[in-house]
Amino acid sequence: HGTDSSYNEFQQIIKGHDNISILGFVSDEELNYLYSRAKVFALPSTSEGVCLVALEAAVRGCDIVITNVGGPKEYYANFAYTVNPYSVENIGESIVKALNGTNQPMLKNHIVNNYNIAHCVDKLEKVYSELL
Repeated sequence: HGTDSSYNEFQQIIKGHDNISILGFVSDEELNYLYSRAKVFALPSTSEGVCLVALEAAVRGCDIVITNVGGPKEYYANFAYTVNPYSVENIGESIVKALNGTNQPMLKNHIVNNYNIAHCVDKLEKVYSELL
């Protein structure tokens, strides 16, 4: 981290803001604690794959604000707030909506019911069967 110019620039931006921390690696126990304290998990990235951390946050009770770029938005049905990652206004508005929203526990149930191991294996078997 320490030699990366973006990291150093971010450190300077947050300097003096006691409510912002760069945690780096955290244990599973600490991660569970952090999720339990959070109402909203926001990941407005410009490039994202499956994004397991957002799925973890959803299962642990967070409302989700996710990028509208790439695949992650498709995992949440209509239970996540999708944002343009290049629009600070859109991100901020969506976080406020999520803070006041009521997508949980519907979001958690959607994730648990559609992305558990048994359901994923069934989907994979169907795809394989169709290919054969």
